[in-house]
Amino acid sequence: MRTEILDLLTLVDLVERSLKSIEHSTQSMERLHHGFEVLCHSVHGLSERVDQLSASKEGKDGKLHSAVAIQHELELCQERMNALETVCNLLSAQLGYHLVEGEDEKRVGWCL
Repeated sequence: MRTEILDLLTLVDLVERSLKSIEHSTQSMERLHHGFEVLCHSVHGLSERVDQLSASKEGKDGKLHSAVAIQHELELCQERMNALETVCNLLSAQLGYHLVEGEDEKRVGWCL
């Protein structure tokens, strides 16, 4: 009788471990499924975007207008960045000049 109880307890323990393992596997599968759904949605969106780009890629003359437009926009952005850099450099120089001038005035006022 005692052996049968031990066997039964061992069997119950194995069943519980199996159920926990199945639960863990089910959770992992759910996470994977969600990941694949997100990936599928992303690929679908990317596919639509590629189709849009392909449709707008060729103009009347069969030239790649979108590439030319992108290049033009990049050049404009570079010009704007250069202008901003120039303005920042000038402002930094003026700030430095005013800081040095302010230090000189403080020293003169302190000496008097």
